[in-house]
Amino acid sequence: MALKSTYWQMAYGSKQTLNAANYEAARGAITGMTGDHGRPLGLVPDLLVVPPTLEGAGREILKSALVNGGESNKWANSAELLMVPWLA
Repeated sequence: MALKSTYWQMAYGSKQTLNAANYEAARGAITGMTGDHGRPLGLVPDLLVVPPTLEGAGREILKSALVNGGESNKWANSAELLMVPWLA
């Protein structure tokens, strides 16, 4: 999985299982990025890039309104999903 901001240098790549907890950790890593002298960069990730094998997991995290038998999905619509066949 990869969460991406505007520039590739500001992307976050992970080989962890794509689930809500790891998605949250990746978002936290991007939003916590700092520049010179520790100033926050103010990044808001808006794109989740996945290989074909993770498209279903990505859709579940980003598109499902309910999870765990009826709980609200706090990550629904928090980013767009981009499945890239070349990542297979």
